Amino acid sequence: MADAIKNYNGTGLSLLETSHRSAAFAEILRETEQLLRELLSVTEDYAVLFLAGGASQHFTAKIGRN
Repeated sequence: MADAIKNYNGTGLSLLETSHRSAAFAEILRETEQLLRELLSVTEDYAVLFLAGGASQHFTAKIGRN
């Protein structure tokens, strides 16, 4: 991880400066979803969502609907 932060997969870019629209990021997201599905036994009939905000965002959204 320390090396990836400096130069992700030889791209010359830090993992932290890789665009969320790049092919490199798409591959990271695909692999992360695959590993998460394996770890938690999530089948293909469920969608996996990666959302910013965590629990605070969830509770804020829930409060806003009441």
